[in-house]
Amino acid sequence: MTDITLPINLFDSSGFLWDIQSNGSIGDGTNDAYDGGLNLTNFPSFNTAQTEENGREVVLGAASVDGVEVQRKIYVPEDQSWARFLEIVTNTSSSTVNYTVNLNANLGSDGGTVLVSTSSGDNVFDINDNWLVTDDFDGDFDPTMVHVIGGDNSSLSPNAASLNSDNINFAYDLTLAPGETQIVMHFAAQNSDQATALAKAAELESLGLDALEGISQQERQQIVNFIAKPLITVVGTEGRDILTGSNRGEQIFGLGGNDVIQGLGGNDEIFGDAGNDNIFGGNGRDTVEGGAGNDLIFGDAGNDTLAGNEGRDDISGGDGNDTIDGGNNSDRLNGDAGNDNISGGDSDDIIDGGDGNDTIDGGNGNDRIFGRGGDDNINGNTGNDEIFSNEGNDTVFGGNGNDQIFGGDGNDTIFGEVGADILIAGLGNDTLDGGNGNDRLTGVDTSATSEVGFGSGEIDTLTGSSGRDTFVLGDSNFVYYDDGQALTTGEFDYALITDFNFREDFIQLKGSRDFYSFDFFTSATGTIDAALIFDPGVTARGELIGILQNASLDLNISSRAFVFV
Repeated sequence: MTDITLPINLFDSSGFLWDIQSNGSIGDGTNDAYDGGLNLTNFPSFNTAQTEENGREVVLGAASVDGVEVQRKIYVPEDQSWARFLEIVTNTSSSTVNYTVNLNANLGSDGGTVLVSTSSGDNVFDINDNWLVTDDFDGDFDPTMVHVIGGDNSSLSPNAASLNSDNINFAYDLTLAPGETQIVMHFAAQNSDQATALAKAAELESLGLDALEGISQQERQQIVNFIAKPLITVVGTEGRDILTGSNRGEQIFGLGGNDVIQGLGGNDEIFGDAGNDNIFGGNGRDTVEGGAGNDLIFGDAGNDTLAGNEGRDDISGGDGNDTIDGGNNSDRLNGDAGNDNISGGDSDDIIDGGDGNDTIDGGNGNDRIFGRGGDDNINGNTGNDEIFSNEGNDTVFGGNGNDQIFGGDGNDTIFGEVGADILIAGLGNDTLDGGNGNDRLTGVDTSATSEVGFGSGEIDTLTGSSGRDTFVLGDSNFVYYDDGQALTTGEFDYALITDFNFREDFIQLKGSRDFYSFDFFTSATGTIDAALIFDPGVTARGELIGILQNASLDLNISSRAFVFV
């Protein structure tokens, strides 16, 4: 789960807005679809919530309400055009309790609201109906609305259901034994026309359109107002099995042995259990746990959740926005295409984010992490990590340990944090902060084959923070931030060093002290800064290669703080 701040906006596959408020209701929707939609009576407001299903399901609570525990889940799939609400009620007491789930939606169509149809085909919405479709006939172009409140032959019908002007109300009376959980599920959809809305209402009533996507086996059993068919279960043996699913969602258990499991289509739940298993999720939003053993896991297409658990696992997410957790031991994790969330877990992992804007956490151990394409957020966490953010505007945190971090292309922000870190930013206007420890900071691409790339055309911001830090502005072959142009003075390419302490830190330069000098000046903020000028005394003008903020007037190029190579 990921923590978020409320309210939050999600968009469905048709581009309709679901602006989820602090109490789980919908604010306005698209073009005033609601004036406050799907409020759950007495459910409190929250400043924060959590997300499941790769950020597509918002989870609020649980909260104590009228003697029971209530949690709301609002799911907006990225490949469908509807929203699903789960009202999850748990009796935490030792006695049987009664509780009413009461919901209200105030439509934005106001006085122009017209009832198009109900599931019974008449013009009255009541407890005999599973859905209603409404539209706006006053010319404001509000969406055509679908609300599905139940399914046929379910174990529980609503005790109240009505449409009064632009207000939809429905309620379910629950009787819960001690420790029991019951779920009221309902759907809403915004549509551009009535034909689409009517077809969608009928589909959702029968739980088509992947309506149960992401709902666990346990939650399916707890839903009281629809018949939520359980996942098909396929169980292997303690030996070596070849288990194959279908185009529907299944639960597959490998049990013991070195199994080969293929989920094929549908949203599958696959458990490799003991043994060195080969698992292929196939198409769909799959959940895979490798279990004990050294497993090979492929999520394939879809937004998958993949966990290696025990053993040395090799996991590839495939296409889609995947969530990958290596678990214990040294794993190899590949996000492939999509905006992935990858956690290494314990031990020394190799993590490759692949294309997309990935979030990567190395976890414990000495990890090697590659961000690859996209704007990635990478945290090495504990251990002596080697991190390559590669392309994109990346944000990297080294965490605890003596880390080596390489920024690559793009405007990167790199924090070494705790430990003696080596930070090398690469191309772009980068920001480096060494954090605690004796760090070495280089803002340019040291793998370049010519002067272009060694800081030419870029302004990097370097902060050592605590410790005896070294700022690298040159090597034995090149002066960094020198564009090689005789007619420029370097105002467009230099290192901005924010906290240089000449009694503690070092600056590495190429050549001789005779080629460098300082020019002190007052900055726009009133601080005394020092411009570090490279001037080899030939035909070129003096070249600005660095600015030292809040510089001491005692600063002198002959100080031991300047190291020449």
